[in-house]
Amino acid sequence: MIVPDAAVTKALFIIDVQPLTFKGDLPAAVTEKIVRFIEKVPYDAYVLAEYHAPQSSMFYKQEGFTLSEEEAGRTGKQIANALKTYEDKLFHVRKTTRSCFKGFDPEGLKAFLRQRRIEEIHFVGFDINDCVLASAYEAMDSGYYSFILEELCHQQSGIQELADAALTIFRSQRMTNNSLHEKIRYKEVGLED
Repeated sequence: MIVPDAAVTKALFIIDVQPLTFKGDLPAAVTEKIVRFIEKVPYDAYVLAEYHAPQSSMFYKQEGFTLSEEEAGRTGKQIANALKTYEDKLFHVRKTTRSCFKGFDPEGLKAFLRQRRIEEIHFVGFDINDCVLASAYEAMDSGYYSFILEELCHQQSGIQELADAALTIFRSQRMTNNSLHEKIRYKEVGLED
């Protein structure tokens, strides 16, 4: 797997890896890859995002979709355990929005990234066509090199067409690890056990 290396300081955003929301086997397989990646590739900072969708959210207002905190659940235990050694570098985002930058403490997230002098953000998790997309674009608009790690993202219900549509958009703007501009350095990381 190719991992971008455009800047000196990097953060890994792990978005909405909440097993209670998953359908099918694909999200669990992607989650296992994310865990192996966390164990192999160190970052200067980590952001762990969790969402839910109350009736006050745009999820409900525009789509009629609700999901309580209990129904959404927490981040998978495998991911939480992999991040335990990085607790001093970890910021937790709780949100009822798509973008991680619009969670309950947006100023806290900005300060966290600024304190760690983050220049580049890598995104993993779910849904590539929704919360990952919104967060990546907001990060890029905020001045961060922003890359989606394709092998570590997907659409939680496994709808390939939605994942493919998001990838088409990201690749056209060279925002994935597999569509880097030629000036961007990268390194290879194996995810095999």
